[in-house]
Amino acid sequence: MKAWPLIAALAVPLVGLLVSCGGDSPSSKEPARTTPARTATATPTSGIAAALENLDLPLDLASGLSLGKQDAPVTIAVFEDFQCPHCLRYTALIEPAIIDEYVTPGRVRLEFHNLSFLGPESVQAALAAWCAGEQDQFWPYHKQLFL
Repeated sequence: MKAWPLIAALAVPLVGLLVSCGGDSPSSKEPARTTPARTATATPTSGIAAALENLDLPLDLASGLSLGKQDAPVTIAVFEDFQCPHCLRYTALIEPAIIDEYVTPGRVRLEFHNLSFLGPESVQAALAAWCAGEQDQFWPYHKQLFL
């Protein structure tokens, strides 16, 4: 049962990412907004953009929306919105380490799931990414969407 520490170590940051992207639910005591809400966009800072530019994906292990060996002992399900700034940081700063340390050696398989909740642009980006995945081009497209 050596896989459980690995699963726990990888699951905790992913759950934190999902919780942080979930947004706040307004309380009933808060007054209604009088100004329109800002639309969230994933605008990379120079450090994050550089990290994404240098991201080297093992495309020989890519298949549709998954990356890694199909028979890997652990599968990590990643849920992202292409407009989410926290998802951008995960993709640029955390995902490369997971790919290098776990996916490339065949210990983990990443499985991407669209979680479009930040507006119609999120849905359009998710559909385009899905189409890229149908052509086995999801992972390069995934990287480009965040740049």
